[in-house]
Amino acid sequence: SPQVLEQFKSGETQNMQAYEYYLKGMFFMNSRYLKTLEEDDFQQSVVMLERALELDPSFVKAYTGLVWVYTSHLMYTGNQADLKKVLKLSQKLEEISPDSARALFILGLYYALISDFDRSFASFKKAWQLSPNDAEISYGLGFFYYRTGLYTNALRFCNKSIDFDPDMPHSY
Repeated sequence: SPQVLEQFKSGETQNMQAYEYYLKGMFFMNSRYLKTLEEDDFQQSVVMLERALELDPSFVKAYTGLVWVYTSHLMYTGNQADLKKVLKLSQKLEEISPDSARALFILGLYYALISDFDRSFASFKKAWQLSPNDAEISYGLGFFYYRTGLYTNALRFCNKSIDFDPDMPHSY
């Protein structure tokens, strides 16, 4: 439907150089940092995604990727400065794309990290209603349920995320 096609287009960029930096940033995140936990891989991912945003400040996927990077780093290192970055990026994303599924996903993730579970669930639920076949959003709901101790539901949504994208390392 036209509505579904619009959802696929939301968050994309017309700037191919920005898209290339986004892909490189996600490569350093998913194929390097999550496997090595090396600080250099984390930093490379941040640099690439920030370059993508310099070229296209409204590139929603690049914001989402950067939040993934900082959230993962926070979880593995406990660095509270990462949480401040996640908040800043979440606010910016909400400003540029308040009703997109990705923006709602990021807000849900942030609220789950600070244990504001009512707001987290509301954001994830709305994101999932907009895009129920999105691997990241399914993972987000799994993360939410995990954080609240509802492990059966967490497993259900993480498995759904793996079905949509077997290469998404967080879901495992």
